[in-house]
Amino acid sequence: MSPRTAVSLLCMGAIGIGVPSLTGTALAAPTRAGCVIGGYSTTASKCVTVPASGAFSIKVPHTRSTLVGKGTSATAGTKIHVVAVANPSQTSGTAIRVTANGPVPPLHARPGKLYRYDPKTGKSAAVKAVTRPGIYIVKP
Repeated sequence: MSPRTAVSLLCMGAIGIGVPSLTGTALAAPTRAGCVIGGYSTTASKCVTVPASGAFSIKVPHTRSTLVGKGTSATAGTKIHVVAVANPSQTSGTAIRVTANGPVPPLHARPGKLYRYDPKTGKSAAVKAVTRPGIYIVKP
């Protein structure tokens, strides 16, 4: 059964139309970061698994900047996914969405400056490092 059919059947059941019983698993887009061991990379998407110790880096898509961090026992195994997105703010630069499935060690832009976008206010504020999931603007 295709994901579209499954969603249609679930919606029909929710509004009271008779639906045959369904068994199996529902398919949905992932809401958290996920990457294979060793990470992966495409033009607009980067993923890395944080090591238990030592430095690691993630290339910021479409820029010459890199996010640099240091793994610890508290952050070991966290999968960090960085994806280029449309810039939602007035701050010029490359916008990225950072997602993670655990605690994020501080990630500093080298070279460059970081701004965190606040969707509630629609504004960006300068930050020293990426410390949690969200939308950031990187100015090389």
